[in-house]
Amino acid sequence: METGGRFGRKILVMIALLTTGMDGGLDAEATDCALAITDWEEYCCVEKVDEWSGTVKCTLTGDARQENIDEELETVWDVGDPFSNEGTRESADETVLYLDLGLESGTTTGEYTADVTFKGYYTPSGDLVCEASNQVEVAVVDIEMTRPDDKANSQYFHYVYDENADPNGVCEVTFMVQITPDTENVRDILKDEINCSIDSIAESSLSWKNNGDTNTGILEYILLNKWNEKAIFTTLPSDNAEFGLKNVAVSLRSKTMDGKTKVFFSRDAKNHPGPDSGTTPNWFYYWEQGAVNEGMDDFIYGGDLGPTTRGAYNPTNDTLKLYAGAPNSKPAITVTHQDDPDLQFEIGRDAEGIAAVAGTCIHEKHHQWIHKNWVEPEKEDTDGDGVPDSEEGKPPYNFDMNKKDTYDLHNHPDLQPRYGDNNYDEYGDQEFLCRMKEKEEFGPDSTDESKDWAKPGKQWDPTTDY
Repeated sequence: METGGRFGRKILVMIALLTTGMDGGLDAEATDCALAITDWEEYCCVEKVDEWSGTVKCTLTGDARQENIDEELETVWDVGDPFSNEGTRESADETVLYLDLGLESGTTTGEYTADVTFKGYYTPSGDLVCEASNQVEVAVVDIEMTRPDDKANSQYFHYVYDENADPNGVCEVTFMVQITPDTENVRDILKDEINCSIDSIAESSLSWKNNGDTNTGILEYILLNKWNEKAIFTTLPSDNAEFGLKNVAVSLRSKTMDGKTKVFFSRDAKNHPGPDSGTTPNWFYYWEQGAVNEGMDDFIYGGDLGPTTRGAYNPTNDTLKLYAGAPNSKPAITVTHQDDPDLQFEIGRDAEGIAAVAGTCIHEKHHQWIHKNWVEPEKEDTDGDGVPDSEEGKPPYNFDMNKKDTYDLHNHPDLQPRYGDNNYDEYGDQEFLCRMKEKEEFGPDSTDESKDWAKPGKQWDPTTDY
């Protein structure tokens, strides 16, 4: 008989509801004996009704059984529909028999009565030793997980650390199962019996709404065949790798339903466990651990100067900065040469999230490169835009050495409403080159989407489809 296992979206269970004849069973027809049926030795769970096998613990009492322990005793069992006898086993003391009870194909969920009759015979003579009968009421129960894994709809759910519930972050993962039939007997027998578990998260303490500070939760009945529990993780981990896919399970004794969920951090909150917690946003702390690969660790956080201020390079102290607006959506734009309308270029790139931050890193580092390679060496620069005369007037861009903003970025319709006084009239040609650099150098290795566990982010969605 199978005594354990892991299954898909549901498990079916036979459970004892109550027994009759617990004080000695029904009458014996030959020698005095009786049959006491105790609770199920284990719950038995399978995916299909016609694959059940389960065990009831039957205690045989009476003189006949006790006096004939040393005899070879053949045991014969009869069980009523919709059950079948799959075999018996004896315990060490030989007064307890385990009846493996099967379920006939096509039996639906519901409550049933198993009529169990025991007959003992001497072998080989066949003289009847005793016969006793008893009943046990059982329920055939369907248990289906719907949260956090909802395989019936081919999806599993995502959860995020909430900074409002606790300053250090709290992530509540909901477990829910639906149990059919939803009867008082079933609810009573399954109380405190349905457990759930989830992978741990380093440095984040786990507790359960129903079961406190333990490793395992207990689902409780709420209403309309639904049972609920919540895993509560408190305090964000320091390692970005601790977010993401987590294995979950719902179990009834030896049988288990496996599932999945994903855990995320709130992108713009500032409650990460790093040294600048409360000052730097979570994205700045976690994305530096591999989600953005364009030298993000060379940048310091500059604060919040509005949703469209993303980054800056300060040549005075050679400092690179990222601002709160860095992850926000940014557009590519088309610009036109002021003196040659046939010269048009798309500069920058459409991006948001980790891609926007990576692009900003490329962009600001090119400002730094221009300063160190063109400005500091004091190369001749007639218009003072940071692009030396030797680089202006050259194809394909044909910058005008007498114009700081050859492509009129300062008055571009897609930039002016977003940025206000952007000062590009002072260094528009340099800005053009940095935006073009951002477009040309951004590639597959600039970011790693598999390490982006932010909400919002590349992997965030309320669910993941199978």
